[in-house]
Amino acid sequence: MNKFLIVLLTLLFNIQQAQAFSIDTFMDKKVAPVSDAIAAVIFHPINVFGTDVPIIIFWILFAGLFFTFYLRGIAVWGFKHAVDLVFKPKKTEDGSGEVSSFQALMTALSGTIGLGSIAGVAIAISMGGPGAAFWIIVGALLGMSLKFVEAALAVKYRRFNLDGTISGGPMHYMAHGLTRKKLRWLGQPLSVMFAILCICGGITGGNMIQINQAANQFVNVAGGVDGPLHNFHWVIGLVMAVVVGMIVIGGIKSIVKVTEKIVPLKIFVYLFSALAVIVCNFKLIPHAAWVIVKEAFQPESIYGGMFVAMIMGFRRLG
Repeated sequence: MNKFLIVLLTLLFNIQQAQAFSIDTFMDKKVAPVSDAIAAVIFHPINVFGTDVPIIIFWILFAGLFFTFYLRGIAVWGFKHAVDLVFKPKKTEDGSGEVSSFQALMTALSGTIGLGSIAGVAIAISMGGPGAAFWIIVGALLGMSLKFVEAALAVKYRRFNLDGTISGGPMHYMAHGLTRKKLRWLGQPLSVMFAILCICGGITGGNMIQINQAANQFVNVAGGVDGPLHNFHWVIGLVMAVVVGMIVIGGIKSIVKVTEKIVPLKIFVYLFSALAVIVCNFKLIPHAAWVIVKEAFQPESIYGGMFVAMIMGFRRLG
């Protein structure tokens, strides 16, 4: 907590200097060339039936297909077991984890529901039409297999620290897992690279974009240009940073105490809103299903569905 207060005071005392410093100029000169070079490789287009598809899509698609077949459709036959583990925990659990299955699920969903499941779907359908919904469903099933593998490896190669905490994640199973396969020369650099990219992804996609949108919404609701919050985006950002910091600095146990209370409400609102729209338009369900299947194999529909797959894939990397 003392470290957090020091950081907070530093931010407050240097806020004027931060405003005077041109962040846009720094980003354009220092960050943009690096990000453009990386994007040129990741988003290298491959022409498929007259449509340019980023190469990263094929990588995510291949991994999803491979693990779906290798695990014999874990997303389908393992669903009931997953639900039982969350809502019917066994009394014989050894308590080796820091949080319960339900808390772990809520923490994962806190960073899932929103960017991909709401905004991404809307963008995909606007880009590819109703047929994109078909590929979103397919992508979700493949993504469940990929996520299962990631979580299983994280649990297998997690590390129990002396203070009782647990460390895990891709950087651990890439380093230790590949080392056990006598591929330390590959695992160690990959784990370091992932950790660095994870930080960059968290700062940009995980923080900058979302806080920017949230601040704009607060300003617009308060009256926009003529409102009291105009030109005070940094205040909104600072307040959110303080609130989130107080939660995150407490570690995973502090995070789950918040997510297990907020996320169920978010899920309820999300599902209730979706079901309300469906019920109000239930007469159109057969026609909508027919249009989705009919247009699913149009090039623009496939491209729209792949757009969401890309969003979901990159969020996992973050």
